[in-house]
Amino acid sequence: MMGRVRHIMRKLAIWRRRESGATAVEFVIILPVMLLTFAVIVEGSRLYWNYQAAVAGVRDASRYLARITNNDVCSGGTAPSGTVTTATNIINRSLGSGATNLFPSGVSLASGTPVSTTVVCRSVSGTGFTTFTAPTWRVDATVQVALPLSVLWGFFLSNPNGTMTSTITDQTRIYGL
Repeated sequence: MMGRVRHIMRKLAIWRRRESGATAVEFVIILPVMLLTFAVIVEGSRLYWNYQAAVAGVRDASRYLARITNNDVCSGGTAPSGTVTTATNIINRSLGSGATNLFPSGVSLASGTPVSTTVVCRSVSGTGFTTFTAPTWRVDATVQVALPLSVLWGFFLSNPNGTMTSTITDQTRIYGL
């Protein structure tokens, strides 16, 4: 009986000294960290891409409104009606809908009235030219950003559902029709 125990102990000692499977064990230990890092990179890139699409939508909306408005809007002219609806449609088109995107967007317009449009009249003066009024369109959009891996963000943010709210603003000078 004692010889059998020694034989087993010798076999275990030989097996313990072998290093042929060390690389596989190390890979199995590192694999979850590598996969998590890759997932964070992909999700962060996708989120940034969608946020930039929202910024481009707000910029396009302000440019479009600046093109369809008469440049006399500050001196008694009228601004076109339905600008909020037009700006909202342009921003939504830029964000895309879930059916047309390969991956659903993590950025969307907030609920309620997320888009506002305002004509801003600025008096510009300087050396060498006369004072004039420069009309501009200001478009503000409030967006909800669904953070990647939102379960983890619940530990760090005061908002447990892993979303953040951001306001995107753009102004474009009205040159008129």
